[in-house]
Amino acid sequence: MSIAELEVEVAAGTFLKQSQVKIMAAVASIQDDQKTRVTIYLVPLREQFDTYTASLISDRFRDKKVQINSSIFGDYKVINVSYHGKAVHMEYPFLKLFA
Repeated sequence: MSIAELEVEVAAGTFLKQSQVKIMAAVASIQDDQKTRVTIYLVPLREQFDTYTASLISDRFRDKKVQINSSIFGDYKVINVSYHGKAVHMEYPFLKLFA
């Protein structure tokens, strides 16, 4: 897995610049060697994302509209999202991904 390639894929799927996507961790699952837990920070250009943008990005992950090359990274499952330290309540929160 290439960190830079994953950043490009996430940036394209969230309409952000690659410089706004930061892969903070990629840890292999000890229960399933086919999975990796990836923590991604999305960095706003200004001080913070507005509520609309944060919701739009969350929805894109939840609805699997962020297209990540499955032949390289496999499928992803969203397991957690937080925005300014607060959990965003949704069926599939984001930012920590299994890829």
